Amino acid sequence: STQWIERVSWNELKVFINMKREVIKRSPNFTEESLLSRTYETSLHSHYGREKYWSAEPAEREHEAEVQHQ
Repeated sequence: STQWIERVSWNELKVFINMKREVIKRSPNFTEESLLSRTYETSLHSHYGREKYWSAEPAEREHEAEVQHQ
């Protein structure tokens, strides 16, 4: 996720994030043939223990509120 980027070095052509290389190597596989889906994103966020950016989307909040009231 772009939200995980700490800084970009245009001179070095590098993107810096605060994660260990080994954790990244064990992440769910992605290929160019894969479609970026909510399921894949969910697996990535779970793997890295990061909050889902879509958890604050209005439709999801409304659905959660409806479920809680039932």
